[in-house]
Formats: sequence, structure tokens, C-alpha cells
Amino acid sequence: MGCVASNPKSSQKEGSSFSRQTSTFDNDAMRVRTAKLSNAISILQAAPDSNISIFLASIELQSEDVQTLANTTNTTLPSAGLIVDMQNNNLANKAGRYLRMLISKFSRLQTLDLYLSRNCFGNDACRELAEAMPAVTGLKKLRILMEDNNIGCEGPKFIADGLTSLTELTHLELNFRRNRIGSLGIQGFMERFPRNNRIQEFNLDLGYGGIGNSLISEYKIAENTGCCELGTLVSKLENVISISFMLERNDINSEGAAGLVRNFGKLNSLKALCLNLARNQISVQGAEALAFALGKVPNLTRLVLNLSEHRIGYGCAKYISQSLSYLVNLEYLDLNLWRNYIGYDGAACISDSLPELHNLAYLKLNLGHNSIGKEACDHIFNAISQLTNLQEIELRFHDSNFIDDQNAENIALCIRKLKNLHRIGITLAENEITSKGTEVISQAIKSFEKLDEVTFDLDLHLLKVDAFSEDKTTLVSYQRL
Repeated sequence: MGCVASNPKSSQKEGSSFSRQTSTFDNDAMRVRTAKLSNAISILQAAPDSNISIFLASIELQSEDVQTLANTTNTTLPSAGLIVDMQNNNLANKAGRYLRMLISKFSRLQTLDLYLSRNCFGNDACRELAEAMPAVTGLKKLRILMEDNNIGCEGPKFIADGLTSLTELTHLELNFRRNRIGSLGIQGFMERFPRNNRIQEFNLDLGYGGIGNSLISEYKIAENTGCCELGTLVSKLENVISISFMLERNDINSEGAAGLVRNFGKLNSLKALCLNLARNQISVQGAEALAFALGKVPNLTRLVLNLSEHRIGYGCAKYISQSLSYLVNLEYLDLNLWRNYIGYDGAACISDSLPELHNLAYLKLNLGHNSIGKEACDHIFNAISQLTNLQEIELRFHDSNFIDDQNAENIALCIRKLKNLHRIGITLAENEITSKGTEVISQAIKSFEKLDEVTFDLDLHLLKVDAFSEDKTTLVSYQRL
């Protein structure tokens, strides 16, 4: 079949139309950028005593624009708080230098939030930010989010150097997610991290960072050294109350997991712990090491543990359940064992441990894709029904757990016993529940006079709140989709 000749005049018109549309889009983007930049300049020139927020995300900001901000004023600004949001702008290291100049003008800062994700910052930008820290030694709260940049193993070292100036710091959040940190970067970060610190809350996101193996092979860093170095870093946090480690997809094995948690028992003040270890390479030995370490922190009131997609088997649930029996002070539990194939025996272990947690007010439990079976489902919901202090539940038993309408009746009975609930989330999709089971559970949910939020997902039987009273608290009706 031959090609059809195009009309040159028609093509020219189409091209001209596209050019006009592109030009209009570019002009609109330029106007938005100019307006937001002018607003930020006005805020800085006003030099308010109150906190300053500069929002310049996703506007194709240039390094020269950041320089303009830095040169707006030559005086010291009195604000105690500064938020700078420059995410998603493709800014390069040069902008880091101008950010340092800007931050250095806020000598009275107590809180600093830098949202710098999805740019092109590298190690040099981290060094510039670190060099700004001696100008703001009164900082108490620092947040630096640099997800999805071009940071390598040197970047975290520079940031740790900057922290040595911040002797008053109590809250620290660092996000290096989706960078090229590697074991070497964590080793340097740990070595330079100040030992004499006052940090009470420490949040570190290294997801997809390759810390479970050596990023640069010629340094011959042993496998999982990065996790072991984080375990050493934990020992420096003597005053910490809350720790969060987001470490999914890092090739962490059981040895690395054991090294990570080995010093948790030394943290006498630790009350809240979040460990996201999803999609790594942890075996039953690693789960045992994690459970042993958790059992040594009996003062925990909040625990978030994500071990999804490890396929560890029954042993995963067995050891984690054993550790829960020591954590009787828990008020908040978020346990994600999705796709670990724990089976009936693993689910039975969990059902045995839950009734010990009398103080629980919030329970989030994900046992999806575990083939737990009908009987084990009943055991778990019977156990949950004994936690009468629960105010919020989010239960995900979706995907190949063989739950049927008979189980639905037991689930409904469990819900009715939890008189203090004000938020309910239940996901049972991809099981064997029919419209009959759906109706039984929905009637149990409707029996509550006041609910703030309901999510009920059973594949095609998706139940949602259709209307609330004017005060948004009293449940009026449902709509099944």
C-alpha cells in the first residue's frame, strides 16, 4: 500500500498551530515563575519576625533565580523559621551555593525545612548546605529532603560535617531516597556524625540507595556494611525518643538486618520506632534477629514494621509475634507482612500475641497474600475483638487468603465488640466473599453511631460512606458500587 502524499499547506498550518500552543505554554510558565519569584522576594524584603515560607516548586526555577533571592537583602533576617520548597526544578549544584548564601542570613533560625527533591543536586550541593550550618547554630529542627537527585557517597558525609555545628538540634530528618549513597556513603556519614548530640527525633530515608552492597567495588566494602554502620550510628543517639529508618529495596540480607538493630536495646528513651525493610533479602534468621532486638525495647509505645515481600514463611510471623509479647506498652502498631507466605501457623502465632497488647488504640495489620486460610482468619479477628481500647483499625487481608462469607460473620461480630472505633478500614479483596458476606459486615459498620472514616474494599463490592450529618461525624448511609 502506497504512502498518501501530505498537503504542504496543511502541514504548515498544523506546525504553526503547534508552535503557537508551545509559545503560549512557555509564556504562561514564565509568568507563573516570575510571579512566584517576585512574591518570595517581597517576603524576604519585608523581613518579618514570623516564620518565612518560600514556595517555588515545579516552576522551572533557574540557579540565577536562587542567586536573586540570596542577594535580595544584605541584612540579617530575624525569622525563627524558614521553609524553602524548590522541588522538581532540575536545579544543579550552582544553586546550592546560593542556597547557602540565603540560609546564612537567618542567624536566629530554630527550624529549617529544605524541600529539594527531584533536582540535579550532587555532592557539591550537600557540601554547600553543610557550610551554611555554622551560621544557624541555634537550630532545633532540621529537615533536608533531597530524594531523586544525583548524590553519591560523599554527600551524606558533608551533611554530617555540618551537623557538628548544630549542638542544640533535637529533631533531624534527612531524605536521600533514590540517590547513589551505597555502603561507603553510610560509613562516612556514621563516622562524622556528632556523638555528643541532643537529638530526640531522627528520621532517615535511604530507600533504593544500595546500602546493602558496595556502590564502588574498588573500595571493597563488605556486603551489608551500610546497615551495620547504621547500627553503630544508633548507639550515638543516646537521647532519642523516635527513630524512623526507611530502607526498602536496598539488597539488605539477614546479616545486615541484625547489624542494623543490634543497639536498639541501649536506647532507654526510645518510644517510637519505624523500620521499613520491604523488598530486601531478609530470611528467617534476619526476622529472628529483628524480633530479638525489638524485645529489648519494652518501653515502645509506637511501632511501624514493614517486612513485606520477603517470602520468609511461617518463621517470620513466629518470631515477630514473640517480640510483640514483650511490647505490652504499645498504643500504635502498624505491622506489614504482605507476601511472606506465613500460612495458617504464622497467622495463629499473631492471633496468640495480639490479646497481650491491651493498650492498643491504633492497629494496622497487613497480612495480604499469605494463604492464612479461613480458620486462621477467625482466630485473628477473635484476638482483635479483645482489644477493646482500639479507636482505629486498618486491616488488609486481601489476595489469596481464602476468606469466605462464614469468616465475614465473625469479622462483623469482631467489629461490633469494638465500641470505641471511630475509623475503620478493611480490605478483603481477591478472596471468596460474596454479596452476602459484604452485607453482614456493612450492617456491623452501620451499627456505629459515630465514625470519622470508613473504607471497605471487597473487589467489586466496594462500600463507601455516601453521606454524613452536618458535623461530619454521624454516619447516615452507604453506597455500594
